[in-house]
Amino acid sequence: MKVLIIGAAGFIGSTAAAHMIQNTDFSVVSIDDLSGTPDIFNLEPVLASRNRHTFYVADVFDQRIMNTILKLEKPNVILFSYDSKIDHRDHTKAFGALLETIYEGNNKVEKIVCILPDDGAIPENTSTFNNIVFVRPCRLFGHRQYPNNLVPTTIFRLLHEIEISPPKTNNVQEWLYIGDFLAAIILLIKSGTPKTYCVSAGFMATETEIINKLATTIGNCKIIEEGGSEMGNVSDIKDILEEGWIPTRGLDESLSHTARWYQTNEWAFRGAKW
Repeated sequence: MKVLIIGAAGFIGSTAAAHMIQNTDFSVVSIDDLSGTPDIFNLEPVLASRNRHTFYVADVFDQRIMNTILKLEKPNVILFSYDSKIDHRDHTKAFGALLETIYEGNNKVEKIVCILPDDGAIPENTSTFNNIVFVRPCRLFGHRQYPNNLVPTTIFRLLHEIEISPPKTNNVQEWLYIGDFLAAIILLIKSGTPKTYCVSAGFMATETEIINKLATTIGNCKIIEEGGSEMGNVSDIKDILEEGWIPTRGLDESLSHTARWYQTNEWAFRGAKW
């Protein structure tokens, strides 16, 4: 099977490419316009896998180039990942541009897996396609995440003994490690049906609790006092469980694993704005 990943230099796209190469027999083609220059370092592990990975610098809005790539590579599945640095409306426009290229170029794709922003709506004008699997994750974290997100920011500040301010909001949210999320994506690529899947392990925590868990993991760090909190939405994960998905890491273990990765890969903080 050949999978085309769009948004391959971002957090989800780059870890998806590496995960597929390490854990499946998929051939992987990835595309990114590299507009976020620090993200190029995310591609390093997969660029070395030339026998199973091909990378293109391309803009999904460039219909001519995208059509050429689709006809040359002939992917069975397209994985469309979102970039947390861009506006959700731009994500929707980019997905619409992809569908337009597929339709107008008469490109045959067995399945399209579209990862939605955690609070983003399903794009409109998709009724022409009966092969789209939408995936709505909860709040993801893990290695190679853009450094201005909560978990990598907290790890950096803890490692360098920089003061951490209490979060502005402290709602209880669902959290999930990227490796477990990608295991769900592999299942959906193989057997998912056209509908929307919510993916969450039910690990509930406030941002303050996440910060304090990381502080405990790294050690010798001041714990932030917990304020009042409100319960957020809880995902309906029945459909993904029916596909046979089971998370393999608990929340504390996942945060500890992520912290250890950043401790030995401080290059991942390049381009951060603290």
